[in-house]
Amino acid sequence: MGVSLSTFSDGTAISASDLRARVGTIEDFVNEGIVQGDYDSTAWTDTNHFYGPDFLYPNRMRFISSDISWRRTPGGHRNRSFHHHYSHAGAYVPVTGLGATFRVDADSTPLIVTASFYAWEIGGDLNAAADIENASYEAANFQLFVNGTAETETHRAIFASVGTAGLYYLVGRKQLAMVWAGTVNKGVNHVQVKVKVNTPSTGGGAGSDPDWKHVYVEARSINVEALLR
Repeated sequence: MGVSLSTFSDGTAISASDLRARVGTIEDFVNEGIVQGDYDSTAWTDTNHFYGPDFLYPNRMRFISSDISWRRTPGGHRNRSFHHHYSHAGAYVPVTGLGATFRVDADSTPLIVTASFYAWEIGGDLNAAADIENASYEAANFQLFVNGTAETETHRAIFASVGTAGLYYLVGRKQLAMVWAGTVNKGVNHVQVKVKVNTPSTGGGAGSDPDWKHVYVEARSINVEALLR
């Protein structure tokens, strides 16, 4: 269905609200209202009909219909984000490289956030195969925070590793992913994946050391897409 706009009359004052209404009508048509019958079936496109994206620093692209921010940290021990039970005091803290700050120009802007990361626990005293994925040994929790609010549906967990080498130890390593869709308001916004290292139990292993100690997050990425209207 096409869009119809009334013309301005000579000598008539133009108000800001009228301009905003017209722009909103056009945006609604371009982003949501175009149907098959609105397209011209004859050849009409030329190079002037195409608009190239803006590639902005740091790690940001602006397209016609969306504004994308992304962060990517490759694997390798030098790129790890380290987290320890004795320094967190049971609080959620940011995972380095899994956050983005961005600005949108309108309230209720649709936002899609996707994140993926490789995480595991190491250093604890567990050593029995029966302790693999045991709910009593949930070493750390991850959640996405949008403007400081935890999005509970993005909760992810890793468990204490078992042993120091071999298959049992590797089973504790997880490739975690989360997707969140919602809206944010006009102005500066911030999204961040955070981790909480839980206070460890003791006695699960043969010795007196904590059942888990350190949490590593290695290769990781986050993609934040604001849908422009």
